[in-house]
Amino acid sequence: MKTLYRYLLGQVLATLVMSIMVCAGVLLLSNALKDITIMLQNGAATMGMIGQALVLLIPFVLVFALPLGLLAAVLLVFGRISADQELTAIRANGISLVSLVSPVILLGICLSIFSAWLNMEVGPRARVAYKRLLIDQGMRDPLALLQEGRFITEFPDHIIYLGRNREGQLEDLWVYHLQDDKVDWRVQAAKGRLVVDKEKREVYFELQNFQGVTYKKDEAPESSAITNTVEAAAMEAHSLETPDLLKDLSHWQPFIGSEGTTPIIKLDELLKRATQKPGLGQMTFGELLEERKFLERAGFNPSPVQFHINRQISFSFACLGFVLVGIPLGIRAHRRETTVGIFLAVILMVVYYSFIVLAQALETQPLYMPHLIVWIPTFLFQGLGAWMLWRANRQ
Repeated sequence: MKTLYRYLLGQVLATLVMSIMVCAGVLLLSNALKDITIMLQNGAATMGMIGQALVLLIPFVLVFALPLGLLAAVLLVFGRISADQELTAIRANGISLVSLVSPVILLGICLSIFSAWLNMEVGPRARVAYKRLLIDQGMRDPLALLQEGRFITEFPDHIIYLGRNREGQLEDLWVYHLQDDKVDWRVQAAKGRLVVDKEKREVYFELQNFQGVTYKKDEAPESSAITNTVEAAAMEAHSLETPDLLKDLSHWQPFIGSEGTTPIIKLDELLKRATQKPGLGQMTFGELLEERKFLERAGFNPSPVQFHINRQISFSFACLGFVLVGIPLGIRAHRRETTVGIFLAVILMVVYYSFIVLAQALETQPLYMPHLIVWIPTFLFQGLGAWMLWRANRQ
């Protein structure tokens, strides 16, 4: 039996390593490729920084790559030994299926414990460190933060939208200024550039051919010439294709100019934002427990925190659930083809994770109990897998 156990575990572990490498590679590229590509284009990234960023992302992607890789490995190995009649020969010698697969189930339990450590501690800390690395790179070169085609929120009290960034020459630049978390003025410039004063640790934007709107004050313009300019600017503003689709200017005062600068932004404030408390999805298990206690004492709804606590715990059992489901499914598939096993693994992973996505969409609505929804795939896969394994053992 020991020889048979070593053979089976060796097959599963070898396939597991290959599956994890493939899954982790895909997830690494999907998470880091955009950020690193932009920094390379701006000349802001070094090979050392890229290597550090990839290392920090590994624990985060392993949270998802480990269960998927284990599921694929189990499906592939048991599909192959079933197709090669090895399983039939083993059972013909009086060895039950449950006894044969017990080391693989034990492996699933051990990997669930390891996955819990990744989910609750290492993964969140690594994700926070990765984001702070990007912000720290932005502190050394704030131009690296200016990514095209998205709203940039790293600058304190500002939201930036950029159409094009051509080696520091900015085109179709939108700058929003926030006061009390609400926009109090907005400007759009055909061209501009980011000016960095490293000695004073300040940045600001130089604008060309700009126009914008600011929230109307109680006082009205006194000069008719100013009024005409305002009316002309208002006509221009109404014709703009704004990235936020803000069309109602009834409460806004338009302005226009050929050259100008935005208010100064302190880099120290940018660093302060980077070191603020991470979001719920990036907190460790201990930090989430402390956050829940704080919200309960303050009388706030702790439902989002409750969801993330239960998500971390329930997703840690994915490895065990996938092992229990994967063994009988692999035997029933009875195929040697790798594509069949990978296809089944992807389908099962999508079904499993769809419950997590649904619960996350309802995390602010305690009426639907999102913290319990995340447990549905765990109990479903483990219960269904145990039943299928029992039936396969009796056949």
